Amino acid sequence: MASTKWVTKVRVEAGPSDNFFMAKGYHYVYPGEDPAKAPPVEDIKVKSVITRPLEGAALPRGRLRVQGFAWAGEAGLGQVEVSSDGGAHWRPARLVGESQPLAWREWAAEIEAPKPGRLTILARAT
Repeated sequence: MASTKWVTKVRVEAGPSDNFFMAKGYHYVYPGEDPAKAPPVEDIKVKSVITRPLEGAALPRGRLRVQGFAWAGEAGLGQVEVSSDGGAHWRPARLVGESQPLAWREWAAEIEAPKPGRLTILARAT
């Protein structure tokens, strides 16, 4: 997903490509399963990242803005939730902009940092 490629030609084939990457390289191989039967990587898994605050940042106590991006492939993004207590409690984040298939979507949330010390912030998308 992060590699830039320039299309120089397009070839239409009757079936799946037999090149190394499509036949063997881009497959989900799970422990204990036969690699020859591994499903191909076709769908984009739901993912989210926190872009602010930065990891290890020194932050003031009180209300903090957390933001990031999430994506879910063709299925579209349902929601993003944020936790400021290591996953014990979750609150919904606000999604920014319109949902588009295959596109990243920005999100933002306000959390509380009630006391000094380390704070574990998590984000999850569905």
